[in-house]
Amino acid sequence: MISGVGGSADTVLDDPARLLAAGRAEVREHIEGMAAEHHVGREDFLQAEAMFGGAEVSRAEFASWLQFAAKVLGHDAYAERIAAAETGMPWRTVWAWWRPMGRFDAHPNRLMDSGACRYVHEGRELIEAGTLGGTVWLDLETGTRVPPPAQGTAQPVNRPRPGDGAGDYLSVLELSVPEDWAESTPVSGPDDRMRYLVDGDAHGIALLETDPEIFRDWPRGEMDHSSAEGGTPGRVPAFAAPTGPLTAYR
Repeated sequence: MISGVGGSADTVLDDPARLLAAGRAEVREHIEGMAAEHHVGREDFLQAEAMFGGAEVSRAEFASWLQFAAKVLGHDAYAERIAAAETGMPWRTVWAWWRPMGRFDAHPNRLMDSGACRYVHEGRELIEAGTLGGTVWLDLETGTRVPPPAQGTAQPVNRPRPGDGAGDYLSVLELSVPEDWAESTPVSGPDDRMRYLVDGDAHGIALLETDPEIFRDWPRGEMDHSSAEGGTPGRVPAFAAPTGPLTAYR
């Protein structure tokens, strides 16, 4: 039983609302004794701590971590349940084309040093990213891969620089996140929501989103990257050695 929320680790991990209410150290301890079979909640919890570390953050901020991990692993239904369980997340993941943490490399492979570039083509924004496996093009809105546009038909989008609109940058919030988040690019989103394109050379690309009201009230200050740099406080996520591109199940 996990104190405060009741039930075994398996049942608590099955329910994001109960998981977010549980103490992470206790959940971590119970995970150590769980069987090794595929379990969405356990995999997302381990992945979240592997990427963001062991910092003691608020329930709302940990929900952002957990939802990002679920998106990275392709557990979209679980990610939706996390978002429903915690509406006060400081940021949430629209999509993540991101290499998960673990003992084996996985697709997508890391970006080249040139990072990602944005273009407008036929009325929609695209992202061009160089990877070790070649250049890929992604739809900005959905993160899905698209065919490369014909040469000369895509117009580059200038990357904004901090200035008069610096208050719209994710980096002004007090958050415990990887260093990639500090360089995120503001992108206009629907319903006055601010979106941020995170371009991480080591891991991939992700599109994050904030709610204007939550963004307005979240404490201002400096991002803290020490937790992510310190590594996971628990078990390292492990995947079977892939024979092809890593699927959500693998």
